[in-house]
Amino acid sequence: MGKKSLGKFVFLDQIRYDVNKDLTILGCTLFSHISPRQEFAVETRMVDFKDILRWTVDGHNAAHESDLNWLNSQVSTIAKNEPHRQIAIFTHHSPSIDSRFTDPKHISSDVSTDFATDLSNKRCWTNSAVVAWVFGHTHFNCAFTDASGKTIITNQKEYRLILAQGFNPEGAFTIGK
Repeated sequence: MGKKSLGKFVFLDQIRYDVNKDLTILGCTLFSHISPRQEFAVETRMVDFKDILRWTVDGHNAAHESDLNWLNSQVSTIAKNEPHRQIAIFTHHSPSIDSRFTDPKHISSDVSTDFATDLSNKRCWTNSAVVAWVFGHTHFNCAFTDASGKTIITNQKEYRLILAQGFNPEGAFTIGK
């Protein structure tokens, strides 16, 4: 007798996954764009830049541009060629610096651009086909619907022995029609 499957695993590294005929998930890391004024603080304080061999702010920002260009292209193509489709975007980094996305104690942090980038004027954020955005990395949990009707969700555990405020271990949500 075989083990029961939890479902299909899809590694979301600039990947489009069509859940059904009406819903597409777009997934990537969406590295943040680190601002020049925060570059030194990020490089010297953040673990990724110390522990990942040859990982630099320039490389990080180039990875951000690659992910952002891919998301914008995918959203535009889907909205044009398959207008019936709804899109949910899953990323590691946050797509917004809106205070609802961020722990109040970190809003004015000198490493804030390592966690989030303002995409409020980018196609991947503004296109009405995008009905949900799910992200992590901020160590802060939130779930709400913005003024455009897009659902914003993050449910982060934080660390092995530390639970982030608002973490729901049984959290589940419905996306799309």
